[in-house]
Amino acid sequence: MNSNELQTKFKNLSDGLGNLRLEKAKLEANLDTLIKQKDTAFNKIKELANVSSIEEAEEKLVKLKTKLDELAKEAEELLNE
Repeated sequence: MNSNELQTKFKNLSDGLGNLRLEKAKLEANLDTLIKQKDTAFNKIKELANVSSIEEAEEKLVKLKTKLDELAKEAEELLNE
């Protein structure tokens, strides 16, 4: 390779590195935004479920679904009588 080819290759690599750094900064900003949105959503879930953790909210949800299934089954049985 001659000097011009090396300079061109170096410039292309430098430009590519600059683009990658810019893309990295954008992705980091997006990640921060998503983390904040997740935290906000978790806090809203905990508030709505009146619990202190997501695990408790999940347990309540399972119990609620079970109860709804039982009530739906009872209603179906009453309609079939």
